[in-house]
Amino acid sequence: MPAGKQGDGNNTQNPADKRLEILNRIALAVSSEIDIGSLCSRIGEILAEIFRTETVYIAIASEDRTQWETPFLMSDGIRTELPPYRYGAGLTSVVMDRKSPLLIQNDTENTLNRLGSIRVDKKSPKSWLGVPLLWNGEAFGVLSVQNLETEGFFTPEDVSMLESIAATAAGALAGARTANEAARRAMENRVLLEISRELTSSLEYSSVLSVIAERAWELLTRDTSAVYIMDQSTGTLSAVAVKGISAAEVQADTVRLGEGIVGTVAQSGVGEIVNDTYNDSRGIHLHGTPEDRVQEKLLATPLSFRNSVLGVLAVWRGTDETGFLPADLSFCEALASFAAIAVHNARLYGRAMAARLEAEEASRVKSRFLAAMSHELNAPVNAVLNYSMLLAEGLHGSLSDAQQSMLRRVEGAGRQLATLVDQVLDMARIEAGKLELVIEATDVPTLLAEAAAEAGSSAVLNVPQGLRPIAADRARLRKALASLLAAAQARSETAAPVVSASPAQDGVEIRIAMEGRGIELDDIDRAMAEYGVLDSGGKDGGKPSAISLPLARRLIELHGSALRQETDDRGRSSLVLKIREAPGG
Repeated sequence: MPAGKQGDGNNTQNPADKRLEILNRIALAVSSEIDIGSLCSRIGEILAEIFRTETVYIAIASEDRTQWETPFLMSDGIRTELPPYRYGAGLTSVVMDRKSPLLIQNDTENTLNRLGSIRVDKKSPKSWLGVPLLWNGEAFGVLSVQNLETEGFFTPEDVSMLESIAATAAGALAGARTANEAARRAMENRVLLEISRELTSSLEYSSVLSVIAERAWELLTRDTSAVYIMDQSTGTLSAVAVKGISAAEVQADTVRLGEGIVGTVAQSGVGEIVNDTYNDSRGIHLHGTPEDRVQEKLLATPLSFRNSVLGVLAVWRGTDETGFLPADLSFCEALASFAAIAVHNARLYGRAMAARLEAEEASRVKSRFLAAMSHELNAPVNAVLNYSMLLAEGLHGSLSDAQQSMLRRVEGAGRQLATLVDQVLDMARIEAGKLELVIEATDVPTLLAEAAAEAGSSAVLNVPQGLRPIAADRARLRKALASLLAAAQARSETAAPVVSASPAQDGVEIRIAMEGRGIELDDIDRAMAEYGVLDSGGKDGGKPSAISLPLARRLIELHGSALRQETDDRGRSSLVLKIREAPGG
């Protein structure tokens, strides 16, 4: 018997008390549950028991009112599943649109056919009752009970009771939907945070795309998700990260630009929701998968970066899943933006690495060439110097004063060329990683005096006695200091450079101070660049070679120091370096 017809004369319970008992039971059943599926199961089972009917269902509309989902269906007394179906079909949509109960139990079959009923039992019901689930004045679902045997089965009290139950159920289901939506947003935010961390910690875009495909599958589907990457040269898309039941088939397939839904999204650069791919003219069957069916669904959104489409994120749903919603598209657009950044960064990094490797290889080839040319470069220079010396000693007869003067110029140019060759070869050895320093205890005053003499500098040496020896390759550090002194001499306008040395922590600090304009920060940057030439500030002569300052910097760095520039309150510019003390010094 239905709820309004309970009792056989022996039941004397007041109808109002019975109604209150039923509502309390419903309220208790849903009070601690926030999972919509579990809520609907509890409510549906109580409805079947109270109304003693063979068929009960609870239907909930999607947020965009495009389809129905039936989380609870008991058909002819058996719990069963009903795939999502189109909104507008069946009596459920009629109740939803009317926002009021619908009772059909006279001339039932003709009325059901006229209203477009969807049959879920093998035979049509004789009595059909449905009431809307209303929350804040809006309908979002329907409760329905049906009797397959008797017309006129339900009473006005049954309609009223089902409305009361629906009001209680609507509050519980609305709360569950809100809680689930909040939980989903929190999960989506956690996923986006996880992907952003993955993006900043790895330049391997494959790992980032794998995480994106997996998280899209976990949150959005039971079917398949994939990230496609566009090959700009061929105009084809290949799935590089796939998760789900059709992963192998998707990964084995390629999509042409403009072909199918995925190819269309790649071409247009606009994301799409297609909640029935079977009836979409662009739908293409994926080789190796089961036959296409109505209500299969696809969400696709482009991987866009600076108005350029780099690929597509695609998510499929089967016929037993609800359709995609705009919120799903928004989440996928956020995932796709991370994927696009990962692909763009990886491509930039790849191009940079290729250029770097090419430059490094070119540098190694140059260095190997120069290192191998050591003998070939030195031999003719030494020959010039040796023959000049023999001619100066009168081996082939005495020379006139004019010839002697010319020969001295040849010898001077030869020695300058020999120095330049040595510098080039030293730089080549450094770049090839083959220059080894011969470290020894070196006296600082002696080293600075020799460097000044080698540079031809009139520098003032201000070096205290008693400085501890430093650990240095004496010959090469002297060359570096001589180059710096030559540059300082060239740029000191009013006085000679002042060279000082003083004890520093675990070493000795050497300072070359210049009067006047000196070497400024911009000069340092330019002079320290590979083969940048430091001009002489308008002076004639004394300008160091193009390679001398870069080589000086490299030699100082090989000693574990760094060359820096300072300016004091009097406007004097100084070059400063620190060399560590010799052990036991």
